[in-house]
Amino acid sequence: MLHPKPLQCIFYSHPWAALLLERIEAIDFEDAVLVELSCQNILSHILPHKPNKQRHLTAVLAAHEPFKPRFMDVFSSQPKDRFQMAMRKCKEMPAPLVFAPEGIGELNQIAALQICANQYSVYKHIILLIHYEEARKFSSLYTYVDKFHILWDIADLPTPKLAELTELLANQPLTAERWGGFQLCYHPRRYLEDSQQRYAFFESVIDSYLLKF
Repeated sequence: MLHPKPLQCIFYSHPWAALLLERIEAIDFEDAVLVELSCQNILSHILPHKPNKQRHLTAVLAAHEPFKPRFMDVFSSQPKDRFQMAMRKCKEMPAPLVFAPEGIGELNQIAALQICANQYSVYKHIILLIHYEEARKFSSLYTYVDKFHILWDIADLPTPKLAELTELLANQPLTAERWGGFQLCYHPRRYLEDSQQRYAFFESVIDSYLLKF
């Protein structure tokens, strides 16, 4: 895969953490498109927009024209922008979002992304959103990712899956330039009486989950 657009990946600990993407200050969301990779449609449970059978990458690739074209489109020579055809604008997200498809396996999702990433698009870079427990399913894609980030809500205690994720990343051909860091966050809807203690706890153990170079 030769992707002309930079590709970043955010692993998040909880769907509500995905609403706090802008806490990762190292990412510029301008001219970006968010792409959810998931076999469980995780983000559809927290956002008002729901997945549509025609609005995901595998559908817009398979269909000749998934939506009724405007009159002038018939005469346009401009190539189709697959991401624009599939994305939804959600005010809760810092950039347009392409939901994961329903009932489509991870290999088909990866293949569709690889094709679309090499085609014309108004978006300058792609940001993948993957729940950390699904990280291994999409690992065949990680060779092509330019930078990885982990966004962790302090309401979620560390689990063996988190250690598995950092081990998975460490086994990639990963460099310091490709590691964006481990960012803590806290969504207020997940009320914690001990939020300050949670932050302190994570600060004391976070080195166990940081990649070393």
